[in-house]
Amino acid sequence: MKYLSYSVLASALLMSGVSHATNTITFTGTITDATCEVALQDAKGTQISATGSGDITLNEVSKADLSAANSVAVPTRFSIVAKNCVLGTSGKSKISASFMSNNADNQGYLNNTAETGAASGVQLKLLDSAQKFIKVNDPAQADTATWIDIVTEDPATTVMPFYVEYYSAAGSATGGTITSKVTYELIYD
Repeated sequence: MKYLSYSVLASALLMSGVSHATNTITFTGTITDATCEVALQDAKGTQISATGSGDITLNEVSKADLSAANSVAVPTRFSIVAKNCVLGTSGKSKISASFMSNNADNQGYLNNTAETGAASGVQLKLLDSAQKFIKVNDPAQADTATWIDIVTEDPATTVMPFYVEYYSAAGSATGGTITSKVTYELIYD
């Protein structure tokens, strides 16, 4: 019985030390009054979505075009269109987009998520308007973004062109379909 009492007392003393440890996390953020409506355009400049979400169809490519290591093929242009931007008192005058995806690898390429008839050995690569690689999920995207001046005069439409292309790191692409998704948010400077 004495052993049980000492065990209970020792446990209580140990637990009381643990429960008194106090730490603090402080979160800091910024709320901007700059906002824009968003639409999505295809390579021809045709609006495919008035909500900013939609499907971009890539042109077909031969697996022979992706047979060399680090090969790329058929960049397809698409545009995110910011309309009716309200800049408020933010002092912001430029806009870009930051891309995120659960489908991206640690290098920033988009993995194939097609469920049936999927091509292998191929990923998708996002490019900015200067056709520089955009590393998806990279927190430094705002530092490396290609910024576009926000158009505020009528018709108040700012077109941000981007590209997506096929990419094969090993050069071993097989035939099949490729699908991937990316989300984005507008960033202001």
